[in-house]
Amino acid sequence: MIQLVDRPYYLSWEQIANLTDRQVVEVFYRPRDKDGTPLPPEPAKSEEIKLEPVSTLEQRKAAYFEICARFGMPPDAAQKKWESELPRVMAEMTQLETEVAPKNWTSS
Repeated sequence: MIQLVDRPYYLSWEQIANLTDRQVVEVFYRPRDKDGTPLPPEPAKSEEIKLEPVSTLEQRKAAYFEICARFGMPPDAAQKKWESELPRVMAEMTQLETEVAPKNWTSS
């Protein structure tokens, strides 16, 4: 911490006391170029969410609940959100069916 009082920061002890550990590490002690200029932070490495393409309503619902769970949404809140999103999902699926179906296709 003593390095934050000296060049190039000249922070007061009060300013240093208000810093979080993360600020100290990620802002003040991040890698620098030969002139002392901080290098840009590396892009965040987040876990990729890989979901299979979905085509049925049940597959979409399962994918939706998986995403909600990964973001920490409680199941009852996810269910309420799904119910509010259902009309939009149904309209989207109907639109996709009409765009994908061949012009001369008829359902039997």
